[in-house]
Amino acid sequence: MAAKGRLLAVGKIVKAHGIKGELKLIVYSQDISQFAAYSEVYLPKKFGFSRYPVKKVREQGKYAIIALEGIKDRTTAESLKGVEVYVDKSCLPPLEEDEYYWYQLYGLKVVTKKGTELGTITYIFNNGAHDVYVVERKDKKEILIPATEEIILKIDLHQGQMVIDPLPGLIEANEN
Repeated sequence: MAAKGRLLAVGKIVKAHGIKGELKLIVYSQDISQFAAYSEVYLPKKFGFSRYPVKKVREQGKYAIIALEGIKDRTTAESLKGVEVYVDKSCLPPLEEDEYYWYQLYGLKVVTKKGTELGTITYIFNNGAHDVYVVERKDKKEILIPATEEIILKIDLHQGQMVIDPLPGLIEANEN
């Protein structure tokens, strides 16, 4: 999920769907149904973004099919293949305490509870059981940190850091 100021990328158009301008997109969230909550989306243009009210959203397997006001034919829809779809961050559903959107975690400095700086979160993925934070060290090597309660001790967005208590062998295993 890429963030650009107040906008956050929530999906990418993979192709046109049908002949009436609908778009098929891969949604970056694990919950495709969440996409239906957006009343408007933004598409990048040469110098900024254009706002498009959402007319209709439906799920199709792992994809979302959306209809946007102003996109009425297949030719226009096809011209948008590969374009990311953005929403205003203020439209995101509220989170519970100690929950974070991925975009909030990118760039956080990761330190151990003993104060050793490990690096910066550069990528996040879900392995099916939990999220995994990819931490890039200064030497460009990566460490994979499982996002579990026993490892992640504290996330402080204001200080821009995550404090962890790595299990024995976690850091060493990632260095090979």
